[in-house]
Amino acid sequence: MKLKIENNDLTVTVEATRELSFEEVFKSHQLATGRDDELSTGREEKHMFTPEDSNGLVRDTNTEPELIPASMPKNGEMVKAEFMCPQCGYDKVTHVKFGFNHWSFPGCGIRLFLAYATGTLGEKDANGFYYKANREFISHAPENSDDDFSKMFTRSDNPEKPDAYDTIPDIKKYLDKHGIDYSHAKFKGDYVDLIPED
Repeated sequence: MKLKIENNDLTVTVEATRELSFEEVFKSHQLATGRDDELSTGREEKHMFTPEDSNGLVRDTNTEPELIPASMPKNGEMVKAEFMCPQCGYDKVTHVKFGFNHWSFPGCGIRLFLAYATGTLGEKDANGFYYKANREFISHAPENSDDDFSKMFTRSDNPEKPDAYDTIPDIKKYLDKHGIDYSHAKFKGDYVDLIPED
């Protein structure tokens, strides 16, 4: 087998009497490009070890080199949390699912942000809390689709009525059929805005 990789002013040629493995081809590519990409096939086994000076922490050799608690709960496992609602002022100790970032407060229903009690994921504070919830959770995901942008890209339930996914000629046919003037429209969005809502 012969492999040749050219990159600007560098050429790497590998000749072998056997088939090259993917790892060997990858390393040749790294040499030719000068990049330090990591090879990840998704088949690696997860290796955990406990250093002698770790104080009960384990190191995950497949991820970041930071130490994580050996007794970290699994995602979805119920853990102890302290709630202090900023809206109604009620304090409560309760259990929430580990791995969640917010929880609805049982007292007034407000969604509270679940902050790590010690500032570190999976670590209990002196009182045994994994989370402290004392501020409102602010979601950055759109909760309602009543904005103009979402309406513009909503599919019509009526197959006879065009929407933003139809072509301009199809929209014009519909507008002509219903006697709607579109002479001032320049862009597709202008045509879509002229389609009457149900």
